[in-house]
Amino acid sequence: MKADLRQIGVIVTRPEAQAESLLNRIHEHGGKGFLVPALAIVNARNSKGAKRILSQSDQNDYFLFTSPNSVIFAKKLGFKFPVDKGYISIGLGTEKALHAEGITHDVNDKIITAPKPYTSEALIETLKSYDLADQSVLIVSGEGGRRLLGDALTEQGAKTKYVNVYRRVKPKTFALEPVTTYIKEHPVLLTLTSSEAIDTLLPALQDAELMETIDAVIVGSDRLANHAIDVGFHNPIVAQSALEDDLWDAIVTYSESLTQTDNNEATMQENNDTKKTPKEELESIETADTVGAESSNSPAKNDTPEKKSSAKSDVIGANNKKTNKANKAKKEFVEMPLGPTPEESTPVVTEKVVEKKGGGIAWLACAIALGSLGFSSYLYLNPPAPKSVETPALDTSHIDNAIATLKGDLSSVQSQLQTLPKTAEKVDLSGLDSAQKAIENLTKKVDNLTVIQSQNQKMESMIEALKEANSALQTDFNDQKVLLTGITDLAKDASKRADTLAVELAQNKITQDSTIIEARELIKTIKNTTDLDTFKLAEIEYLLKFAKYKLEYERDTDSAINVLETAKARMAGIEAIPFTVAIGHVDATLEMLKTFNDNNQHRDVTAAKLFEITKEIAHAPLKEDGAIAAFRDKIYSTQKEIETDKAWYKNILSSLVFVEQETVEPPKLMAELDSLYIQHNIQVQLSAARLALLQNMPALHKDSVTLARTWIVEYFDPRDASVAKAVAELDLMLEQDYSQALPDVTPAILAFSAAIEARQPKGGQ
Repeated sequence: MKADLRQIGVIVTRPEAQAESLLNRIHEHGGKGFLVPALAIVNARNSKGAKRILSQSDQNDYFLFTSPNSVIFAKKLGFKFPVDKGYISIGLGTEKALHAEGITHDVNDKIITAPKPYTSEALIETLKSYDLADQSVLIVSGEGGRRLLGDALTEQGAKTKYVNVYRRVKPKTFALEPVTTYIKEHPVLLTLTSSEAIDTLLPALQDAELMETIDAVIVGSDRLANHAIDVGFHNPIVAQSALEDDLWDAIVTYSESLTQTDNNEATMQENNDTKKTPKEELESIETADTVGAESSNSPAKNDTPEKKSSAKSDVIGANNKKTNKANKAKKEFVEMPLGPTPEESTPVVTEKVVEKKGGGIAWLACAIALGSLGFSSYLYLNPPAPKSVETPALDTSHIDNAIATLKGDLSSVQSQLQTLPKTAEKVDLSGLDSAQKAIENLTKKVDNLTVIQSQNQKMESMIEALKEANSALQTDFNDQKVLLTGITDLAKDASKRADTLAVELAQNKITQDSTIIEARELIKTIKNTTDLDTFKLAEIEYLLKFAKYKLEYERDTDSAINVLETAKARMAGIEAIPFTVAIGHVDATLEMLKTFNDNNQHRDVTAAKLFEITKEIAHAPLKEDGAIAAFRDKIYSTQKEIETDKAWYKNILSSLVFVEQETVEPPKLMAELDSLYIQHNIQVQLSAARLALLQNMPALHKDSVTLARTWIVEYFDPRDASVAKAVAELDLMLEQDYSQALPDVTPAILAFSAAIEARQPKGGQ
């Protein structure tokens, strides 16, 4: 889009790495670009945890990216962007970032992108048309935000999880000094693309006193427009989206509106410069009449009818411009001068007339007519000074007097016009020269009378305008009278309400006084026992203990890091107590947590194996179940050994059948109830070992595995494949060391308590 941004400044608040293209556009079209990043984009606090989650991409069906930054920082953390997964982007800019990583519609048909204005709400509406039930969606985002997408997808039946790959931080300073200088002489626009940017930049704009001087604010959505209005911006301009192209279109549209406004103002100023007041128009008419009279003796004789008609049309046209609206006429009437000036004296037309019989009478009639016209013009241009219109009385006597005077003058001129033909008939036309001169004089007088008629029409138009102005003033007076009546009624009602309120205030004053006394006593008590720092100390103690709980019972290192950083910030904000030792312990714990590598995956595998052993051992055979078969095999094996030792001739004798009685004591079989107890107890020990492993209780886990193995070896048939496999798996588990301990928050808690105790005054003061 072509644009002329000369003499226009634009504040770009995008992060520095993303603002270069828009700034180049502004400079290429003659504008002045100011880079004032409202936010800086940096790595997330728990980048290691985010990297671990991204590495498990095979566990997700879809990846939802909330911004181009989420794509960029996911790549920095080693995300591979598998092409066989689905991708959801919040807008066109995010989709373009995915294209750069090879995720295009050519290789992947599961790409979903929200339409303009590229907001969470727009994406939620788009996703409603897709079946995402039972689909695993990993939302790749930055720290903070509204988390609307996760809630919406959960309502659709999807399984969602967030991973934070970056965070927004506030810059230390804002370079607004060049803006404050430039805005004094030029219009300046401000672009905003996120609510965080608005909240971060607002205090700096207020300190620089730019909130009221910035000419326009351009935002990327209706939600941002509402937020901008809430914090104090006026009439923000909503671009189609927060993309660079849409922001640029909004900037160009605004610059074109500024150019159109300047052209309109120049045209209006030119019209105002060429516009004449009623007084100037009347003076121009009188000057033209005087010039015509002075040139009556020239050889050209009289003007042509075309010139007369043109002059008359100009006068009537000028008059018609003044009679369009009553308000315009009223304004012109008020602007008239209050007294005569030498330049406004009535023009006198002098003629040299041959003194013949009857000629003086004709001249006298014309002089009377011109005198009447001059007197009427004087009255019109110099009416009595109008009194200021005040409510409730409206003085319109001067208007009525002027109307009556003008009507009288019109009647006098009309009478003179009627007698003029008779006077002309009495003129002595003896002599050709005298008759010719008399004809010329009469022609001139007729021309003058034509001009007078035109002026009469103008006066009639002015009278109508005055009437309309008078009517408008009367209407305004009536409206004001009604308004005053309403105000009077409201004042009476307000007085009654004020009396009632005064009574209620008097009744409540006693209660308020007693409440104030109690409040003062309570404040005094609170000041004697505690202060604001005490509440902050209680909060810090809770945060430290909560971090300890997260580590010991849930092994949640991410949450523990966030809680400990908050506690550290709170301690640093209290100047009355030196928490140097406690903060040092917290820093040490944070460093250990950030480098701690908890083999949770191996724990999960071991727990799964314990669960499988528990199911298989329930169906494994006991030793007593195979006791008879073992005894039979033993006897058979002994017989074979004896037969092998015999000589060949002895085998002949052994073929004879000998029958003899032999008593063999079979092994004692286990009672059915006892075997059931053994199987149940082993299952209990294996389940206890699995739960102890998941709850980070390595000692209990080892004891339970050892006892279960002992019972399996003692009571179960070792020849069974499932029994042998279970014993082998348990031996491997006993060789593993699960006693890796998490960092302990206890030293930080003790140091914090010691600092508080050292702060307490001695002697119980």
